[in-house]
Amino acid sequence: MSSDPALMTLTAVAKAIAEKKVSSHEVTRALLHRVLKAQYTTVLCVPNARNRTRVVYRRKEEAWPRRIEQCPAEVFRDITE
Repeated sequence: MSSDPALMTLTAVAKAIAEKKVSSHEVTRALLHRVLKAQYTTVLCVPNARNRTRVVYRRKEEAWPRRIEQCPAEVFRDITE
């Protein structure tokens, strides 16, 4: 069985959540990250007033020229690391 929640079967995920081995939050983030990585590309990072960065994604086939110089390194870190 894979330890990556995005690769686990639905039954395995439900069992892992019930046994408190993984949280539903972690599963949701892993699944969203997998979809973003497969279907979307980062095109822009916009710093906002609260010391956070808004990341703008577009479908790979609709992506604009990338302006990612303002993106912090953690934006590109794999969520399952």
